[in-house]
Amino acid sequence: VFLDAIGVQPTADKAEAFYKDARTDKRSRLIDQLLGRPEYTNHWLVKFEDWFRNSQYYSQGRTNGSFKRWLAEAIQADRPYNESVREMLTATGDTTVHPAGNFWHPAMDFMLKTFEVSKATPTVTRLFLGQRIECAECHNHPLENLTQDDFYGMAAFLGRLKVKHGYAQYRRIWYNSRDGEVLHPTNKQPVKPKFLDGTAPAIAENQDRRAVLADWILGNQKMQFARATVNRIWAEYFTAGIVDPPDDFRSTNMASHPALLDQLAQAFIDGGYRFKPIHRLILNSQTYQASSRAPGHANGADPLEKILLARYEPRKLSAEVLLDAIGQLTGAAQSFPNYPEGTSSKDLIASIGATYFLTTFGHPRRDIMEPRTQSPSMAQALHLMNADAIREKLEAQSNILSRLLEASIDDRKVLKALYLRAYSRVPTSLEWSNAESFLTAEKEAGRSRRRAFENVLWALINSKEFQLNQ
Repeated sequence: VFLDAIGVQPTADKAEAFYKDARTDKRSRLIDQLLGRPEYTNHWLVKFEDWFRNSQYYSQGRTNGSFKRWLAEAIQADRPYNESVREMLTATGDTTVHPAGNFWHPAMDFMLKTFEVSKATPTVTRLFLGQRIECAECHNHPLENLTQDDFYGMAAFLGRLKVKHGYAQYRRIWYNSRDGEVLHPTNKQPVKPKFLDGTAPAIAENQDRRAVLADWILGNQKMQFARATVNRIWAEYFTAGIVDPPDDFRSTNMASHPALLDQLAQAFIDGGYRFKPIHRLILNSQTYQASSRAPGHANGADPLEKILLARYEPRKLSAEVLLDAIGQLTGAAQSFPNYPEGTSSKDLIASIGATYFLTTFGHPRRDIMEPRTQSPSMAQALHLMNADAIREKLEAQSNILSRLLEASIDDRKVLKALYLRAYSRVPTSLEWSNAESFLTAEKEAGRSRRRAFENVLWALINSKEFQLNQ
């Protein structure tokens, strides 16, 4: 629950205290504590930045730092999500001063410095309605009741949004133009704004079309907005949405558990569109607490069990979480150029200063709307086995081994401390036996006690249990 809720491992003291706590509600108490910690904000901020593509690489320039801070403040305060969405959809002004406008930057052509409505339209529908409509930009959907008219009707709500330079090259100012129509590619005629349900609203000449769109998404379509939102949160916990992919709601891609999805959506609405009650609901559920182990299945759980939510699905730690976890385990935190000591990889602004480790383990460019890959790679395995960055943490004179070995001559105490740091548990009897045999062999081979435990720590880092949340 630590890794899922706040993206860090429990300390050895926290783990032991939890095991000794006899209260029947200790888990719910722990969840409440985790949701109140600053690490909760930092952990979920990375996910929001992925969703909203807050990226230096694309077109946001230096203003992505202001967007990051704006998102962080909303997460920390548990601001109602519908308020944040409305602010983003209707944002105008200098994005350094009014950060919500950074939402539109990925739909900007960086070289031509123009706003591309065709890029922005599917961004809005995928993020806030869970619907992919981009194929209808070029042709009617072959399987769904979705046409080019639907795509350009939605695009027309954004047709008068424009962007210009501020007083510095990197500054961007968004504003509503008095004119600007989206032309249908077939007949080259202006298209009137029309919702995906076929309704064409009456819009006054001086009325912000985006405000009308926001009213529809957050009003008439509030249940679908809530479904799309909680489904995205669910996917972060279970590796797959109740509708999967999470932003692909359609008649030919039905929800696996429609009643569950609707109940979560209604709970989100009833909770004032706040995220913490949804996190609390999921983390306290029996479904989330199910074991990931599948006795009798040599290659893991039956695929049907995943669909039926019978097991917790193990998954890789994200690049940022894994790098921070290695630093926490070894006691040698990662340093980043031009950032102060103690900076977490989650705090990097738009990947500036990102290490080779982060890019190797899937830190995204955020230039397209795609989830992070969960597939392992040979580069990842080799990096953990041989990289200088890992070796330097193992050999650092100020790391955890120096402190443990100086404090105790009892190898069992040192091994127990390392297991608690790595796995939040003590070694099994078999692990005790194997470790002691290895330490004896290392001593007989003439290696120092320090070098032997460096090898033990290396093995822990390279273990499946450490690299997976399971």
